[in-house]
Amino acid sequence: APDTFENIWWLSFGFSNELCLQRIEDAYEDHPYREIPLADLPEEDQPACLVRVDAQNLDIVDHYAFPQGRFASTPTFIPKQNGSVDTDGYIVCNVISDDQSDSNSSGDEIWIFEADNLNKGPICRLGHPNLNMSMTLHSCYIEQLYDGISNYYVDLQEDMAERISRLDDDLQEVFEQEIFPRF
Repeated sequence: APDTFENIWWLSFGFSNELCLQRIEDAYEDHPYREIPLADLPEEDQPACLVRVDAQNLDIVDHYAFPQGRFASTPTFIPKQNGSVDTDGYIVCNVISDDQSDSNSSGDEIWIFEADNLNKGPICRLGHPNLNMSMTLHSCYIEQLYDGISNYYVDLQEDMAERISRLDDDLQEVFEQEIFPRF
């Protein structure tokens, strides 16, 4: 990794009234560090946005707003082979939705953006009718794949022994009879 970054790609999940929970609003309505009063929250849903931030002055210099109903996650920068700056490459995001209007897509897709022109929108959307992605939050670009260590093994029972010993007898029995035999 470089000593300093010129750009950072960041994802905002947007705002959905459908996801607001009354018990959460009640719990935090008068929180002393609340930034936005409940009355000032948007009435309409706000889309998720992928943004590029100038890391030196923290300005948003480029962005893309996803269509409503799309949940984007795990933005990953992939450099071009001989890229000279940190925008010479692509941003890849997992995008999840219930939209099955395209018979070639389950609604879950991988979207690819030019890192220096997010506003252009995705240059490629990869989908498949059987693709069913789970929620992801973090990612890391790996330049080269390699075989992992195939003989790596941690004995679960040994690893968890101290913690399990502090549980009551009924829970210890669940681990011994139901969980440990599966590993």
